[in-house]
Order: sequence, then C-alpha cells, then structure tokens
Amino acid sequence: CQADQILVIADGRISEQGTHDELIAKAGIYQDFVNIRKKSSSWSLA
Repeated sequence: CQADQILVIADGRISEQGTHDELIAKAGIYQDFVNIRKKSSSWSLA
C-alpha cells in the first residue's frame, strides 16, 4: 500500500484511521474489506 494514512468512513464518519499495517492489526472494517477483496480476486464467472 502506498498511502501514508488510510481513512475508513462508515455512516458518514471516520471509523478507523491509520496505516495499512495498523488497520490490519485492529481487526475492524478495513481488515474485513481486505480479506473479502483477497478472497474475491480468485472468483470467476461461469
């Protein structure tokens, strides 16, 4: 990741803020997003 800081916005408010590594360690919305994105990268349409 090349961002200095990542902001996670939920319900119009900043819910998480930090570097990629910090947000992964928090086990919050950002970590869920990253995990879903990794899983979906192998999906294909039949």
